[in-house]
Amino acid sequence: MKNNPPIKVDFSKVFSQENFISYYISRWGTWFIMLIALIINSNTFSFDYAVDDRFVIQENAYIQKGIKGIYKILTTDSFAGFYAYYNNPVDILPGGRYRPLSLITFAIEHVLWGQSPALSHLINTLLYTILCGMLFVTLKKTLSPYPNSKLVAFLATLLFTLHPTHTEAVANIKGRDEILSLLFLVLSIYTLEKTKNTPNPISFPTISFVLISCFNFFLALLSKENGLMFLAIYPITFYYFFNYSFKKSLKISLPFYGVILLYIIIRLKIGLSFEESQSIMDNAYLWASALERYATMTYMLLRYLILSLFPYPLSWDYSYAAFSYINLGNWKFWASVTLHLALLAYAILSLRKRTIIGYGIWFYLFSIFIVSGYIVNIGGAMIADRFLFQPTLGATLAISATLLAIVPQLSTFNKTGIVATLVIASLLQSYSFWQRNWDWKNSDTLFLADADKYPESARVSEAAGQAWINYALSLKDSLEQKKYLQKAIPYLERAIQKHPQTVNGHLWLGRAYFIQNDLATTEKYWKKAESLSPNELLVRQCMLLLSDTYENQGLKALQQNQIEKSLTFFQKALAVEPQNASVHFQLGILYGLRLRELEKSIYHLQQATTLEPHNADYWYNLGGALITANKKEEARMAWEKTLSINPNHASAKQGLAALNNK
Repeated sequence: MKNNPPIKVDFSKVFSQENFISYYISRWGTWFIMLIALIINSNTFSFDYAVDDRFVIQENAYIQKGIKGIYKILTTDSFAGFYAYYNNPVDILPGGRYRPLSLITFAIEHVLWGQSPALSHLINTLLYTILCGMLFVTLKKTLSPYPNSKLVAFLATLLFTLHPTHTEAVANIKGRDEILSLLFLVLSIYTLEKTKNTPNPISFPTISFVLISCFNFFLALLSKENGLMFLAIYPITFYYFFNYSFKKSLKISLPFYGVILLYIIIRLKIGLSFEESQSIMDNAYLWASALERYATMTYMLLRYLILSLFPYPLSWDYSYAAFSYINLGNWKFWASVTLHLALLAYAILSLRKRTIIGYGIWFYLFSIFIVSGYIVNIGGAMIADRFLFQPTLGATLAISATLLAIVPQLSTFNKTGIVATLVIASLLQSYSFWQRNWDWKNSDTLFLADADKYPESARVSEAAGQAWINYALSLKDSLEQKKYLQKAIPYLERAIQKHPQTVNGHLWLGRAYFIQNDLATTEKYWKKAESLSPNELLVRQCMLLLSDTYENQGLKALQQNQIEKSLTFFQKALAVEPQNASVHFQLGILYGLRLRELEKSIYHLQQATTLEPHNADYWYNLGGALITANKKEEARMAWEKTLSINPNHASAKQGLAALNNK
């Protein structure tokens, strides 16, 4: 049998316009990109809600109202519905978030099928899939005058689709605002392509496309504020890809500036606030000096650049203490300044030749600027993976154009190496994306996955402690439960060490000891939480729980006729929660029937009736203590009150009858 000669593949032809790009990418590229986007996110379909989903979906009063809540969604801060859910009136929320479009989709979903995280995850994935498909179509069309334009468009879109930082936008349902924002921005550019090189700029079709593009831009702004940076991106897009002059690029951008003005007017009309939060957990730079703030923000730009190129490790949170404040003398500040000035210089030099690389850099720099914190405080996080969602489009475009500019200069061997490197990088990104998705299965899986990535972060440590407590509670074996509670305690202690004023950290640490029935240590941490925020609902609930627990121990001691021990527990219960009516009642009974101290008995029973004036038994027993103290008229009033609450209270009727017969 004749041996056929081995097949040799010349990878240099991969970059041939005729052999590969024109046919395969043009015909199948869009479907391939969309299939990849769908596959790598398919594992999210079984996921639950996570992290901020509670603010925008699970515990949002306006979402729960469905269609009836849309008016409030359109006319209030995006977090207002969360406060309304707990009947907590807040006139102005710090931060000024106005992202009604994604919230409206959640409200519609609530009408159609209630709370269903699986379907919400499916919708996020489909929107991301559509975005990636539209991105490739738009780039392919926009870059068409350039050499290797289709391959640049394909490679840039593929790298964007597989970028692991995007998991925070897709796997987290709340991240839909990021997806919708960029989707409508891409649609806006795609629609503008229809107006390129039109012979009559004031024709009806041209004006129609401009209006549609403006409408898409408006929807992008209603999705998230990121689109505001298109005030600069529109002109450079016209300049680079429509071949317009600077003057004409600015002139053509005027309708979009009108949309921005309309958006700002709406925000002002609603009364959104840019006031900074006074909580360090919601304002990471609160304790930094002015120079430290801007030096650290500049260093964070370097962190963003690193994550754009090497997205590892990823974290759901980079808030207070994840990174230390730095000053202007720190090398990290100057490294960031030097690198970004170099990028800016290259972008400026690219203006003459209008290169894709230069445009990608401009797109990245403008997009990252809005989340830099220089102008508007971005909130609790110094940086965030999701904030890279829009900027990575510019980064991947610049990277792809750079690679394909280098490849023609290389030998066949080196070209083969480039192709192999890209294939391996794509596979690694796919794996990283898929694996990172699993971390977002629910809040606890995410907290545990990120527990040790940024140990300096108070919030990350606190969340990891919560997750271990929740896991311990899911176990039936008490020894196993204790084992995981012991895992939780060091994380919560670390959170408190980093942020001594954390109320939740103290509450969760107290809970770890409460589950183990160490009430003294529980009281220590819950009392500290109370001193930090005495009126917070969760604090009051914890103090009442501890008070009830001491009360139950007092009742058990009373059943065993351990009077002094019972009295001690009741007093502890009252010291923890002075407004616990039930404890006052038990003390009233104990002092009256067992210790024969009528004045103390009457005092505590009066306190019980004051705190719970509609409890018939409290009034009846108060009447009994009063009659024993020979205070007949007061006893009569107490029993009459008993009967006004419960007309069938037999003992109160008998007491009144006895009084009337005397």
